[in-house]
Amino acid sequence: MKFTDLEQQIIDTLKDILQETDCVYSNDLVSDNPTALRGALSSLVAKGVLEVDTCFPSKINGVNYYPVTWDEDLIA
Repeated sequence: MKFTDLEQQIIDTLKDILQETDCVYSNDLVSDNPTALRGALSSLVAKGVLEVDTCFPSKINGVNYYPVTWDEDLIA
């Protein structure tokens, strides 16, 4: 599957986070440039690479953080 530069940036960020923990939130993936990366995150969700669980966010300091799961085969 081909990815845009911004989609690849999100995938690379995910791989970096996975070296430390298995707990990933959508905010972690777009924090570098939220305006540009939210669209890329949405595109990865549409492609079935990532899934963002909007039903059960974690509320931390008044901010909702949404857990992310991913297709391990596509991320590898």
